[in-house]
Amino acid sequence: GSVLLLRQESAFRVTPSVPAADAEKAALKTIDGEIIYTILDTDDGKLLYELDLLSKDNKLYVGTIYAVTGAVLKAEINDSA
Repeated sequence: GSVLLLRQESAFRVTPSVPAADAEKAALKTIDGEIIYTILDTDDGKLLYELDLLSKDNKLYVGTIYAVTGAVLKAEINDSA
């Protein structure tokens, strides 16, 4: 999938250690479904992939993957949908 860089902090260059495809695979191991979109973002100086996923039972999830290690930091139902 394609990855959108939402914003870039001027203090550093965006260089994720984990490719977007690997982050998406990690998210899909947690939530069985389909990736809707993936963005690369920063939060408190941490480089993150933020994903929206549609589960096989048609629930919308949001996920956050740490772009340095590939660790799944969050995977929960999107209550705002």
